[in-house]
Amino acid sequence: MPPHTAHRIPSEQRQRFEHYFRGSNNLRAADLAETFSRNYPQDPFAWQALAQVKQRQQDYEGAVTASQQACALSTDAARAAALLQLGRAHFGLEQFSEAERALNEAVELDPENAELYLMLGHVYYAERRETKTIDALDQALALNPSSIAILALRIHAFSRARRYATVMRDCDALMALKPKEATYYNLVGTKYQDIGRFEKARDYYHEALRRDPQELGAASNILTGMHYDPAVSAREIYDAALNWRRRFPVAAQAPSPIDKQPARRLRVGMLSAGFHSHPVGLMILPAVLNVKRRNLEFYYYSLDPKEDFVTKQLQRTASEWRMLEKQSLDELDATIRKDQLDILIDMAGHNEGNRLTVIARKPAPLIVKWVGGLINTTGLGAFDYLLTDRVETPPGVDDWYVENLVRLPDDYVCYSIPPDVPAVVFPEVNDLPAQRNGYVTFGCLNNPTKINLELLAQWASIMQSVPGSHLLLKGGQYEDEGFCRRIRDRLAEFGIAPERVELEGSTKHKEFMRTYWRIDIALDPWPYSGGLTTCEALVMGVPVLTRPGPTFAGRHAATHVTNAGYPEWVCESWESLQRRVLELVSDLDELARIRRRMRDQVMASPLCDGKRFAENLDAALRAIWQRYCEDKAPAALNFTAQGECQFAGDTAPVVLRHPVPYITPRVLAERRFNWQLPAKLVVIDSSAKLLRDDGIEELLKLDAFGIVAFDPGGLLKRPERFSESADVQLVPHALLGDGQPATLYACLDPALSSTLKPLPAEELPPGQRQGVQVLAKMPISTVALNSVAGLESLDWLILDHLSDASAILEHGDQALKDSLLIQARIAFQRTHERQPTLAELQRWVTRRGFRFYRFNDMAHDTHLPARDDLVNPQRSELVSADVLFLPNQARMATLSEAQRLKLAFLLHTVFNVKDLTYTLLAEVDGNRAEDYLLAQGMVKEPDVNMRVEGVADADADDPGEFVFD
Repeated sequence: MPPHTAHRIPSEQRQRFEHYFRGSNNLRAADLAETFSRNYPQDPFAWQALAQVKQRQQDYEGAVTASQQACALSTDAARAAALLQLGRAHFGLEQFSEAERALNEAVELDPENAELYLMLGHVYYAERRETKTIDALDQALALNPSSIAILALRIHAFSRARRYATVMRDCDALMALKPKEATYYNLVGTKYQDIGRFEKARDYYHEALRRDPQELGAASNILTGMHYDPAVSAREIYDAALNWRRRFPVAAQAPSPIDKQPARRLRVGMLSAGFHSHPVGLMILPAVLNVKRRNLEFYYYSLDPKEDFVTKQLQRTASEWRMLEKQSLDELDATIRKDQLDILIDMAGHNEGNRLTVIARKPAPLIVKWVGGLINTTGLGAFDYLLTDRVETPPGVDDWYVENLVRLPDDYVCYSIPPDVPAVVFPEVNDLPAQRNGYVTFGCLNNPTKINLELLAQWASIMQSVPGSHLLLKGGQYEDEGFCRRIRDRLAEFGIAPERVELEGSTKHKEFMRTYWRIDIALDPWPYSGGLTTCEALVMGVPVLTRPGPTFAGRHAATHVTNAGYPEWVCESWESLQRRVLELVSDLDELARIRRRMRDQVMASPLCDGKRFAENLDAALRAIWQRYCEDKAPAALNFTAQGECQFAGDTAPVVLRHPVPYITPRVLAERRFNWQLPAKLVVIDSSAKLLRDDGIEELLKLDAFGIVAFDPGGLLKRPERFSESADVQLVPHALLGDGQPATLYACLDPALSSTLKPLPAEELPPGQRQGVQVLAKMPISTVALNSVAGLESLDWLILDHLSDASAILEHGDQALKDSLLIQARIAFQRTHERQPTLAELQRWVTRRGFRFYRFNDMAHDTHLPARDDLVNPQRSELVSADVLFLPNQARMATLSEAQRLKLAFLLHTVFNVKDLTYTLLAEVDGNRAEDYLLAQGMVKEPDVNMRVEGVADADADDPGEFVFD
């Protein structure tokens, strides 16, 4: 009998496991695998089986552990199979480098295994390593040309690479294999849609649904794709939308709200994969930032983990932020119901990754459709309302919607340059390109799928009417030569030479925005209009001319330019659009003036008025909620000329009932909290650093600091600002030291002037050598800290990195014996002789009863060259920092209550330190410390609204201010 035979799983049990596993009898397969691992721990098959089961259960950590055990027990081909499973498990955990390592080792053992290269392709695709992905999939396909899975991933990979000729060849190869699964027919349909073959795309979508009526992606793609096709009528689109109502009737009872009071704060949920730099994020941000939080609270259900500066702004407005990308439909439905929303707003529509089947279950009392896949009626009966405006949905179109239309008085969205956005992303408006080029450039930066043959014929006619004009198109598909050839050939049919057509691939957003510097007039696509791109063109000073299409999707640009103040750019026919073009190009000087003025006009218009939009959104949501509380069926809602909400069929506007003003426990704590400082804090600043800080005006308003500031080099600008201040004593042309005359080395860079002698230039980094060049040596007086006139106490000492810190401290021991904080700037790369080091300072303060607390205001430098194309260059080297020293534990224990209050106030006000502030306050007054925690939002707020008599103006948006006595 061969060795270890007794420890191997009998073949019939192996076969039984494989039968269960392949037949998706997951419970029995899992039971067998667990039994194998217990009874046959030396057999690699046991661990391989367990790893497969764990992988299917999405227990990827368990799959990794089992796969590692299988690898340890396996050799050769069996080890390669175990490594493949290990790679899959690491991939499930998004541990891509570990997955790649395991798979490459497997390839060395089994180089003819196509599955290994396919899995490597998945890893590289997830990491967006385009060349590696394609190489791996080429090898996989060479080994197994009839693999459906390999061809499907190649279609995704070559689509991302914009190599559409290869994509379509792979689509043909995939269809030749006649796969059974509907998802592959849907995939091929999306590729035909990408290249503008709309009818062919619909054929594949319908085939997907024929094979699997529950292939919801195909059902959504049919409806979405019809909006791009100029051959499809509005009636056909409406009929297709109604299929959704038949396919997904309301499947569950909507939950009843806990509190059906019309005037309470409403809990509003928003569901989207676009809470970042995406049309959804950018077009809701100005509104939600301006909504009164006492009226509405927002629950965000994010279906995409991507985060950026827009995400961070949105998160500021969230009562709850839930990342639900990986939740099943049942789990998502349960999460929303558990949150007990009043209104759920869908911001996905029929876009990829939507959760319309959850919407069909009615997980909230009211369901509203808003921006995000908002191109028409959803066709879904679960929706009660759809937020729109009078341009997107003119009077008379209500019957084309299954939802009740809420027509907002301005635009249905609000756009603005987001707060804190890097300036490079939204460059300044430039001069009119036509005046520089000698010809007019038309442009369209929309999704190339919106560019169809009929539209190109109309654009060619416009270009013919403007001799020498150019057309600039930009987007991902233009990276494919075959796609570009189709565009050029179509325009050539109408006499437009190829050299007049500029086709460019996709770029990062900052470069995308700079493309508008080369465009004189933007042409809106048809019948599917541009939304976000229209707004971006307008803020870049580029007029957008549009002919509205037959649906909501076709009127995006019309509403945006109208609400931006340019309704004349909405043209009801191609002939009127061409006339408008000729009017604009006939006077380039006037077109240049329009360009220069446009950003200011747009930013001041209703399109970008976040506060105004927020008020209208608040009113609309309040109105539909009040109607719900009255047990009335949903109805269309309009705003009157006076800005009041009125439902269809009603004879009078709605009297809106907003929440009664109240003070939350947090607001009450903020208003109750009072520092009650016993005296002002005395500050000595060796270089007027505090006075040069941007926040000095606000600091002085607190009336809590008395400052003595030395300005030896005259760096303080406008010192006369402080001449009348009783809280500031400015000492010019003198500095702290040992009280003896000193020499000031005046440098080319005044900020480097000091009584410390600069180092030789060759010892300094190249960028600092010129600045420390000594222009003059001047006598200067120094003042010993111990002898500062009238100094009864010193709470806070500030030293800069060019101070003679050793002399200051040695001649300041008496002044500092009761001090609360020493702040000293340290230069980690010296520029001057005798600059203090951290070790030297630490030794001195330790002997005097202080301890190191932390670094503050750290400055870093980069080793990258100065280049315009660098985005957020890494700064890895710590150059300088403030070091904060506090009383050590023994001295801290002896501080009086007054000193503890002073130190707590200083730490909170200047350094935003809250934990130690709380501890110091608690040692003085426990109740005040608890008020502080609550006021700072550091503890969970009690779920109580405290109505306060006689406080009619209490507002949760205005929590009040701390009081300093």
